[in-house]
Amino acid sequence: MSEKFSNILLLGDSHLSRNSGDAGESLILLFKKSFPDTIIQNLAKGGADTRYGKSILSQHHIILPTLALVLFGTNDAASWKQVPLQEFSENYADIISKLKSDNVSSIILITPPPVNQKKQTPPGRSDTDIHQYAQEVINLANKYQLDCLDLYSLLKSVMIKEDIHYRDGVHLNERGYIIFFNALCDLITKKP
Repeated sequence: MSEKFSNILLLGDSHLSRNSGDAGESLILLFKKSFPDTIIQNLAKGGADTRYGKSILSQHHIILPTLALVLFGTNDAASWKQVPLQEFSENYADIISKLKSDNVSSIILITPPPVNQKKQTPPGRSDTDIHQYAQEVINLANKYQLDCLDLYSLLKSVMIKEDIHYRDGVHLNERGYIIFFNALCDLITKKP
């Protein structure tokens, strides 16, 4: 990891915040193993949506220089707490603006991963809904000229051959996190 990205800000939901558990490896553990000198600022939280993202950024001082990894959508799309797609987009735009105004060195938007509806307990999350939120993240990355990791498409293609979900059908298992981490590292190392 370049010195430019010696600090990583995680902003999002449990896909970013997990650092241990039954699922085995997590993004945080993989970062700590591969880049032990990197400082990880973890503002991600299980159950978080873009409303949380806007709120927490206004309360936190960001260490610079920082690479911000932003992943929302899984909880925004959940039927029991659904943040309408238009509000999701507006909240996300506010998060991007706040990160830019705080002089964050680099921002990577990450789409929410697909869900395995067969593993979920009803009501569960709809993969069709998740896909809509993932597409909106891609649209925002294009609009604001930011890097984007399309985790949804990447893992959707892997799901055909491999199980990449923890037993709840929403969170990633160890294999899913390794694929996620490797794709993220490829994107980060290509940055100037």
